[in-house]
Amino acid sequence: MQRNCVRVAGILVVLAVYLLPMSVAARWISVDPKANKYPDIGPYTYCANNPLRIIDPNGQELKLTGSQNDIDQTIQVANDGMGPVGTASVDQNGIVKVAVNNNFVGPPLPEQQAMFNTMSASADPNTPTTTIGVTNGSNSVLVGSYNLQQIDIADMQQFGDGPFATAAGKLGHEVAEQTAKQVSGKSDYNAHHQIAVQAENAINGSVRGQQGPTNLTRGAYGISGTVSIPYVKDGKTQNVIYHITNTNITSIVQ
Repeated sequence: MQRNCVRVAGILVVLAVYLLPMSVAARWISVDPKANKYPDIGPYTYCANNPLRIIDPNGQELKLTGSQNDIDQTIQVANDGMGPVGTASVDQNGIVKVAVNNNFVGPPLPEQQAMFNTMSASADPNTPTTTIGVTNGSNSVLVGSYNLQQIDIADMQQFGDGPFATAAGKLGHEVAEQTAKQVSGKSDYNAHHQIAVQAENAINGSVRGQQGPTNLTRGAYGISGTVSIPYVKDGKTQNVIYHITNTNITSIVQ
């Protein structure tokens, strides 16, 4: 306890400030409801006792559904985006875990830290759960579907490590968007999309603009044509063009 004395209207007032030692500063005030999943971490421990590197704004976990191969490819995109900052893994139930790399001395690239923050915020081992279905080559999902709560990993991979828009940025966008939607328990696309775009911008290191004119047609097997979205990075504006066939991205120009 730290005491400070001040004089107010001639009366000496003693102010007592209770300070937690650093060893117990990162603690919940009650037992983590999913502490049994992490027996090597104390049941009151917040963010694996590393609150400077890991954040837990909502208290939730991330679950991926779909084929194991598609889920593994999604985890690989996440790990590529985080670089040496941390590692994502998935268990047999599809629950995603994100661990900080304590051996990394850094500093990390801002884009890598942003991807880590986005994934760890959604994958924190507490309720409620955000569930995202992973598809591959779907005729119903273009990159991600807000309503279906699904992503298409094949579409995301087309962005690679692009100079303006990246696969990691697209994954971070969809994860942030679905987390905002499912945690709030209500559908508000405009508000949740803005949260997702902010996450995408931080991960890409660029600023996404409003979608431009499209040249799309709908056929029996989905939509085909082109979509153009401007991105700004280092003072340069680039239209990122999606070439689409049957609701699948076949190539990206940026």
